[in-house]
Amino acid sequence: MSTQVGEINLDKVLDLLLQLVMLQVNADAADIFLIDKSTSQPVLYKSLGLQKISSISEENHSWKGLIWRVIQKRDLVSLPNIWIESSSLVRGTLFKQERFTSYHGIPLASRGKIFGVLEVFHCQELAPNSAWFELFRNQAEQVSLALEIPYLNMN
Repeated sequence: MSTQVGEINLDKVLDLLLQLVMLQVNADAADIFLIDKSTSQPVLYKSLGLQKISSISEENHSWKGLIWRVIQKRDLVSLPNIWIESSSLVRGTLFKQERFTSYHGIPLASRGKIFGVLEVFHCQELAPNSAWFELFRNQAEQVSLALEIPYLNMN
């Protein structure tokens, strides 16, 4: 999915933002899911660092579990060690293939309405402190701002 806003290529902006997010929160991978307006289902919009990206498009339905948890909670979901909840993970196989241990997802919102989810993954167990959470929240706000207008204008 490529979006051009004026002279700005949104894909390039999001690549830079995801790289910045990964660098600042020391993540091994990150992705953005947006809520499809016609189906109300989360759809992968952008990802960086995922090796098994083909699994996402083939099994998009299996990517909903943690994303829906973030959307329903309307707040950050933090799993410092995802294997504690391994029996309930719908993406467990992919997490094993990618060797992810920690998961953090946060809603992307505009005017109180959630339109997507920013996720970061770590291969090492990560129990973040309050400064890390504040940084991640700030990064999510930046991604939300970058996506707000293009998302509102999507069909």
